[in-house]
Amino acid sequence: MSIAKPTEKEAIEAVREASISIACLMDENCDDLILGLEIEHVQDQITIVENFYDPVPEGVKTYTVQDWVKDNE
Repeated sequence: MSIAKPTEKEAIEAVREASISIACLMDENCDDLILGLEIEHVQDQITIVENFYDPVPEGVKTYTVQDWVKDNE
């Protein structure tokens, strides 16, 4: 990875890749409640950055991890 300032396209791609990596971690069975909550928090923060660069179209429902879990229990 380059240490030069990334382009906007590179920054967006890095955030998307981080989001995918965190989502994969969330899919793993995690017996550590605190670790699981921290992973969810990181995913929520990445989502904020993703939405800053690539806003969700108006009228589309967005979820935090906690909202999604509640709706899919």
